[in-house]
Amino acid sequence: MRWTNLQRTLEDYTQFLEEAVKNNMPSYYELKDKISFHLQVGDTYFEIEFDAPSYWKYANYGRGPGKFPPIDKIEEWIKRRKITPLPGRSGRTPSRPQLAYLIARKISLEGFKGSGFLEKGLDEQKDYWEDRIATAVGEDIQVEITDWLSPVRGETII
Repeated sequence: MRWTNLQRTLEDYTQFLEEAVKNNMPSYYELKDKISFHLQVGDTYFEIEFDAPSYWKYANYGRGPGKFPPIDKIEEWIKRRKITPLPGRSGRTPSRPQLAYLIARKISLEGFKGSGFLEKGLDEQKDYWEDRIATAVGEDIQVEITDWLSPVRGETII
């Protein structure tokens, strides 16, 4: 069976998902440029694949208190964001490794809340896309039945 309408609709949906997810991310997320969705089409399946670096889970779901996060990654983040340490209560300014440690300790004690960008993107216009996909499936089935019945009616398939 040919699923041309469904495939076209799922291609549109894949593009919409990518835009919606990125639009639901805070503007400062570097992750925005590293996220993509791809439609995989096989003989018996259609699959939308989400591709992102492994830390997307923390950005989306957050992290509870517990173990220290990787300090080297926090230090890289500090460099990338060009964060300048400010003097503490004692008047001393921490070095970059010290600042990374302080941030990691705070995360290990309190955790942090994620932004939920993935769920927000998936839920956006959910009813519209469900209806559009159902319509595309119905149209494809109708075309297939019409093609199948055309010899019975004496029609020629072109």
